[in-house]
Amino acid sequence: MDNVDTPTTGGTGPRSTPGSGALTIRPGSGPLALDSALLAADAVTTDRTADFQVNVKVNGERFVMSAKLLCEHSAFFEHHLADFWKSGKPSETIQLHKEESAVFELFADWLSFGDIFTGTERSLDKLSYCILFKAFVLGLTLRTQVFRNDIMDIITAKFEAGHIPDAILPEIAYNGSPPNSPLRRILVDVYAYRGGPAFVTAPGIQKHISSQFLTDLTCALYNLRDKGCSQAPYPFGLENVGCLYHYHGLYGKSDCPGPRIPASSKTKGSHDDGMDDEASSNVGSNRDRSASESQLHMQPETQQPTNVPFLTPVMTRTVDKDTDTYTRDSGIAGMRYRMPTVEEDDEGAHNSMRIEEGTPCPEPTISTTKIKRERFEGQGNGIAAPSAAPAAKKRKLTAAEKKRIQELKSQLATKDAPISLD
Repeated sequence: MDNVDTPTTGGTGPRSTPGSGALTIRPGSGPLALDSALLAADAVTTDRTADFQVNVKVNGERFVMSAKLLCEHSAFFEHHLADFWKSGKPSETIQLHKEESAVFELFADWLSFGDIFTGTERSLDKLSYCILFKAFVLGLTLRTQVFRNDIMDIITAKFEAGHIPDAILPEIAYNGSPPNSPLRRILVDVYAYRGGPAFVTAPGIQKHISSQFLTDLTCALYNLRDKGCSQAPYPFGLENVGCLYHYHGLYGKSDCPGPRIPASSKTKGSHDDGMDDEASSNVGSNRDRSASESQLHMQPETQQPTNVPFLTPVMTRTVDKDTDTYTRDSGIAGMRYRMPTVEEDDEGAHNSMRIEEGTPCPEPTISTTKIKRERFEGQGNGIAAPSAAPAAKKRKLTAAEKKRIQELKSQLATKDAPISLD
């Protein structure tokens, strides 16, 4: 490893010259069987009470990070730093060759400060879909489930707020995530519910669209037609989404804290700046259903914004006295539909669901500030690290299950089948 005389700016923590004997790691892609760290009760053979610095080098930019935090929140780093804990080396260097420094900086700040929004240049309006989608793919590479879910909450909030997606998103999602991943599913839902012909026919867009994406989109459109809900409220709306697009660990939905949605107002602008608030407010229950299809669709990034109201139905919740079921008025000519049951919501659950639980995920919580987190034990200088996934309280693992998890721990850098606890 060549030493770098002048450290670059950006990221978190001080920059320093890496030590000798650097370790070069080329990250793989695809899902892992085990996405969460071992429980505290499991046997640990190394003493990790003493922390040390790790230099993570991403395309020439160095990030000095805490080994303890990396291992706490990333199964990728936990696997590759296992030998360093035993040797007690004060500093090591890990290289990520295929990642972008601007994308990794989101993870570094999230790990150190417990928040994506660490500066004035970062907000729901200013964070582009492209950066967020790449950050989600980075979360797959680093095997950090909580980071992926936090990124997905921001993506969900941007879609619900009406920010227009970038044309390159299908390429990022389908090249960087496995089949049936939350990233693919939310993109298909957005195109199915809010897209129009220009989304797949505008100049320069087709080169970013794969045949698999078109297949998934076609199936989604068929499902919408069959259900008769082409103008129903969107499944990625903040009222309905819950943890639909989250990854869940060993214990399913029961341990998911629910989405943490950043508070942000809708803004005007083209491309990734969202839609016009004034235009959005014109959408009401008396809206003319005979409006042309082009007026009801989001327009791709190649077109300029117009004053046409964005298709964002106003939701109201009512009770049908005859059936004693909840319905929602979509605000489009009084169209109503029945609230789905828990069983219906769970149909077609994504591949990352390991063990189904009857307990539903908590309702979304919208923070009054950006994203609030609890302070991390052992923090210093007023800097809070993100909290780990909540410990399971359903039952204690058996000895056989603990042994199985320990075996999976050594396979974290390979593509394994989903966990099966015998």
